[in-house]
Amino acid sequence: MYRLHVGVWLGTVGPSALNVGFSHSGLPAFIGISLTLLLVGWFSLAEACRVEEPAKPSPRVLHKHIVDSCTFEERSALALSAEEVLTALGKGHSVDLLGVVVKGDLSFDRLPLLPIQQQPISSSRIKEKFKERGLEEVRVIPGAMIIRESWFQGLIATNLRDGALVIFGPVDMDKTKFEKSLDFSKTVFLDPVNFSGTTIAYEGFFIGAHFDNTANFRNTVFGTHTRFHKALFGETAIFNHAGFHGLAEFLEVEFAGKADFSQTFFKHGTGFSGTQFRGASDFSQALFEREAYFRFATFEQNASFRGTRFKAVADFTNAQFNENFDFANAVFEGTPKVEGSEKIFKKQQVENIARPTSQIAIFVGLFLLVLVFVWRLRRK
Repeated sequence: MYRLHVGVWLGTVGPSALNVGFSHSGLPAFIGISLTLLLVGWFSLAEACRVEEPAKPSPRVLHKHIVDSCTFEERSALALSAEEVLTALGKGHSVDLLGVVVKGDLSFDRLPLLPIQQQPISSSRIKEKFKERGLEEVRVIPGAMIIRESWFQGLIATNLRDGALVIFGPVDMDKTKFEKSLDFSKTVFLDPVNFSGTTIAYEGFFIGAHFDNTANFRNTVFGTHTRFHKALFGETAIFNHAGFHGLAEFLEVEFAGKADFSQTFFKHGTGFSGTQFRGASDFSQALFEREAYFRFATFEQNASFRGTRFKAVADFTNAQFNENFDFANAVFEGTPKVEGSEKIFKKQQVENIARPTSQIAIFVGLFLLVLVFVWRLRRK
């Protein structure tokens, strides 16, 4: 007779965690082996790729969570079409996706136009903007748009020239990958927006977008071209640890709250010209590998460029700093352009922060060579 001993290591999941042994005073060997195989199968089933049912099903929510150990091929076999997503949004439903592949293009201009007067927009700032633009109708997404850790294989675009898309619910795209371009131009986000950890492979356009609440782009990877031209951030805007791999345009943007670009890198040309930083701004330890333009930018509260590195042109022509500004340990590898901002960038201060490390090294090297030359002359 044999005895089956089955032990599971704490904190380990899966058949590899099974510790199986037999002794002469328990079950027959074939029964022990059968139980072992059943347990292995149970653990394998527990880890299999599956669609998780919602805790509280609702006919007004397009819910699909693909969980556990799934290959991309398995997720593709369970993919949703962009048409299904658009149909749900057009019916006024919310979307809640996790680990889902979405195939096809998503065009928000196919949503119906609705009168602005019938929309429960409480923000006076947004109402004023619509009035200035003379808008009477908008396209609307009334619910939440939650698409986390997913893959979009098609284009996403508003395709709007003069109108607007208003999203009433929260937008959460945490760690989602957009394999093509993403265009939320002329979109009004009334609730918090989360694009943290998102990857946008090509263009990421938010031209004229209004973020009435917090906008989180922490750790976001931006692709070939990024445009926030004339966007409005009503609350805190978070871009720290983000990476801009192409052109980055923040021209004539309004940051009403804090703007956090700390430890962010800009690989190509970057423009903040004409931008208004009404709250505190933080560019500490950011890296600008190419041209950085802050022409006519206004910093109404504290501005930090502590430890920031400018490897090419840094243009602060006619920039205004109305409160404290901090350029301690900043590195300019070329003299910054400060015409019209002399009162802020005093000449001596600019010279101190603008002196490149390479020039200092050359100076020290030449000084040491002179000392060696003088020492040899004295020995002779």
